[in-house]
Amino acid sequence: MELDKKRIELPQGTTREEMNIRKKFIKDFYAIWNATHPTKHIYNADLQDFINVRFIYSGNFTACRAFV
Repeated sequence: MELDKKRIELPQGTTREEMNIRKKFIKDFYAIWNATHPTKHIYNADLQDFINVRFIYSGNFTACRAFV
């Protein structure tokens, strides 16, 4: 899965399968983000400088919230 400007359609329903798809997407997203940003900082165009991302909800927590 690439995190580019592709439009991704996630199911909105409440079936177990649809919730599992959302959960997997979020876990994959965090895994890719963490792999591409090991220093946990990103460039802020408005500040024209890098900012440290100190706290991002854990992928597990966020995925579980999407599952419900």
